Amino acid sequence: GPRGLLEMGRAFLQGHRFESVEGKLEQHAGGFFVDRSGTVRLVHRNRSIGDHLPPQAILDVALADFARSQAQGR
Repeated sequence: GPRGLLEMGRAFLQGHRFESVEGKLEQHAGGFFVDRSGTVRLVHRNRSIGDHLPPQAILDVALADFARSQAQGR
């Protein structure tokens, strides 16, 4: 869609080059964080080709999980 085209243009201007598309354009990636007990702590489904889970979000969840495990003595 338009948002994907805008993000591709932005990436191009930042020096990223796309040679070919692999896979289906309708399938978008995402990110998950699952703790040791199997509880899903973070879910991010990309809405477009340029939508990515911010690294800080993953770090925040991982640090909170670590603090929780330390408080429980694991």
